[in-house]
Amino acid sequence: MFCIYQHIRLDTNTVFYVGKGLSSKGLSGRAFSKHGCNQYWKNIVNSVGYRVEIVESELVDETVAYTKEMSLIKHYKDLGQCEANLTNGSIKGGPAGIKRVFTKEHKEKLSLAHKGQSRPNPYKGIKTGRLAWNKGLKSPYKAKQVIDLSTGFIWDSIKEAAEVYCINYSTLRARLTGQNINNTDLRLI
Repeated sequence: MFCIYQHIRLDTNTVFYVGKGLSSKGLSGRAFSKHGCNQYWKNIVNSVGYRVEIVESELVDETVAYTKEMSLIKHYKDLGQCEANLTNGSIKGGPAGIKRVFTKEHKEKLSLAHKGQSRPNPYKGIKTGRLAWNKGLKSPYKAKQVIDLSTGFIWDSIKEAAEVYCINYSTLRARLTGQNINNTDLRLI
């Protein structure tokens, strides 16, 4: 179930915000929540306070709820109210066919607010590409040499020995480090 609610200023008794929320027993938790509200809404609430009025509850169809919300916002905007509604209706997660509409005035405000600002780089601080030690520089991790006790031959790494003896690298490493029983003549140096 859905409901339509409005927030009313305590100083002038005028509507400054209209919204839609999920309804439980005729009440909307969103109507009484201060979380996720825009700065205009917060400024009004902090300066003059507000009260909540449930306009309509028990709406079964969400599309009907969106339509009623948008018509109420339009009505109050025509009266010079609803200053905290930045759009003509809340479309966040809304049904298909209803589009978010910004007024020309709001588009200009957004444009002015973002002039001269660069967009944040979502990848800033994330290392990409190859690490320095992989660009021809010496690895900070020294490979462990392996010796074959039966032949006396020494390999530069576990990986090399694993390839020569056709043993899986992880298996050979586990044997050489003592995690598994070592039934080979290979040992770490």
